[in-house]
Amino acid sequence: EWYLKPKTLTSFAAVIGDPVAHSRTPAEQSEFFSARQAPVFAIRIAPLEWSAALSFLKELGLRWAAVTSPLKELA
Repeated sequence: EWYLKPKTLTSFAAVIGDPVAHSRTPAEQSEFFSARQAPVFAIRIAPLEWSAALSFLKELGLRWAAVTSPLKELA
């Protein structure tokens, strides 16, 4: 996923949670976000990491996110 990102990354989408390896979001949403020049990543975030990780990802350019079930209450 990271290898296929545009050379200049200003924003991106992600499915976040733990686990995320099973998620089809990156594959299913890649065409939609590709048209917006924004790649889609699967990013593992444990519940205890939620606050710090979300702030950090926003600083990196996270603009759209899907959240897996274990983190939906925190989201």
